[in-house]
Amino acid sequence: SQMGDRSEGWSKNASHIQEEISDIEKDIEGLTSDRDAQEKKKLENQQQLNKWKQSLSAQVSTFQKLEQKYLGAVREAQRKADKR
Repeated sequence: SQMGDRSEGWSKNASHIQEEISDIEKDIEGLTSDRDAQEKKKLENQQQLNKWKQSLSAQVSTFQKLEQKYLGAVREAQRKADKR
């Protein structure tokens, strides 16, 4: 009878440990899934940031060209005014 009790105890213990292992495996799967989602979001954010940087760079370039044209026109007008 004592051997039977011991065997039952081992069986319960093994079952409990198996449940714990299953729970841990589920946690790991969840964390892995979260990490993958975060990596994907990070990549998306990086791509968006790169697009914004390119757009800003293009806008700065356009602004600089317009500024040069404006300053050139102002100098030209000043030169013509000085000739009068």
